[in-house]
Amino acid sequence: MKKDKISQALGGIDDKYLLEAAEYPAVRAEAGTALRPAAKKARRLKWLIPAAACLALLLAAGSAVAIVAEAREYREAVSFFELNGLSTEGLSRSEVKEIYRDITTERFVNKKTAEVIRNSVYGVEISQDEPTPEEIAAVWDAREPTLPMTGVFYNKEYEFSEGREYNTVCRLKCYIDGEWQWTFETKDFVITDCAKAAGGTAVWGRGKIYDSTRYFPAFIALLDENGDLLWKRRLDHGSETEDVVKVLDNGDGTLAAVSRVDLKYLYLSRFDHGGKEISAHKTEIGNMGVFNAARLGDGYLVQVGSILNNDTALLYKLDGEGNIIDEISYSFENSDGMFTVTDMVESGGKLYLSGYITPSRSNRYGTRTEIADVLDFAFNRFEELSRGKQGEELTADRIIPSEELTPVVRANYTAALLVCDPEGGRPQTFYSVKGSLGAGLSAQDGRLDWNVNSITSSLFSPTTNAFSVYGNCRVYRYSFDKDGALMGRADTGGTERFAR
Repeated sequence: MKKDKISQALGGIDDKYLLEAAEYPAVRAEAGTALRPAAKKARRLKWLIPAAACLALLLAAGSAVAIVAEAREYREAVSFFELNGLSTEGLSRSEVKEIYRDITTERFVNKKTAEVIRNSVYGVEISQDEPTPEEIAAVWDAREPTLPMTGVFYNKEYEFSEGREYNTVCRLKCYIDGEWQWTFETKDFVITDCAKAAGGTAVWGRGKIYDSTRYFPAFIALLDENGDLLWKRRLDHGSETEDVVKVLDNGDGTLAAVSRVDLKYLYLSRFDHGGKEISAHKTEIGNMGVFNAARLGDGYLVQVGSILNNDTALLYKLDGEGNIIDEISYSFENSDGMFTVTDMVESGGKLYLSGYITPSRSNRYGTRTEIADVLDFAFNRFEELSRGKQGEELTADRIIPSEELTPVVRANYTAALLVCDPEGGRPQTFYSVKGSLGAGLSAQDGRLDWNVNSITSSLFSPTTNAFSVYGNCRVYRYSFDKDGALMGRADTGGTERFAR
């Protein structure tokens, strides 16, 4: 597939954004959809560059010294280009220096500066056909999520006893290519999630609610490749409540659990082959959610943020012990959109971030900023269609047909996959699929699989507490090789629900 520049893939770039860039233009990649990795390394670099420029001016007293200063500035400019993934192809020595000065002094005088910034990140828009009436009918009739027919899939089931407030039995079922493999059953905790780890499957969740103390203990367990229990552990970090976010394979048979404790602490706990806790490190992060985690080199990457503030693109880099050593923030500054991270994984020495792009933030519907444009359409259309129909039993989901609403919902979302440098976090390549949501990532044997949920049907229900917009998605799987190149796409046959 031919690589199109990201500006072509996601629409044109307004040059005014280049002129408005204030902090670190070189790492903002695409001004119209500028994803800015605000790492500590980048902030240090900003202070060093003006100091070097001032030194060059002081040294330019004589011709011999001026030659030395010119060579030094050119070396600095080339290093700056390399650090930020900017290409010097087709540029003269003087143009490299001029563009370097343009970016670091924020003047933007050279006409080629904007082009160099545009070319710094390459993106591919993956075309995907609109859902056919037959596909819409099949997905809508399914209602409940269905199993994908390719790859490994886990399904959770809960059994409730009559008169009890909580489930008494939880079951985890494993399927490979749509075929059932094994079932794990537990009465000790509610299974919240699981993942392939240490040659088997790591499972985690929360204990039952004890009416006297309202205590929510956390549990993790490790199953073998046949789904049999190897070990199980109840976490005890002296807290009233603990939520395990992710259990990660350290690559040596040991596991690491990332959890949120007492609504304000980030914990990294490590366990040996038998489930014994080796270490636990606590960091106070305040009133922020902990959404996801991944291995990154010898350490870890943890996604934190606030759903209420629509901030889900802040990543903490941890060392092997759990100390925060850096942070990366991906944001759409001075632009018409925002990026929401849904999953992340390291594969082949690259960091992959799955997510989706939505229009600019708006508080006109409170916290429902993500679907503000959809709600504008839905409320206006509902008012238009309901005129003259007083006395009839009208609800928004009945009066606005899915074939009218779904194209608006699809236009609101673009699935996005960022391929990033694992050290600085800077995006190197960008894949997008319109009308979809970027979902789960999995990496195995040098291959990366990216699930993309294509929005197929939808309804509008403003009086429902759980959602305003609801629908179903068809799940597609895109595969990439060890170098991050797209190999192909498969329809998994699975469906997922969509609610906002």
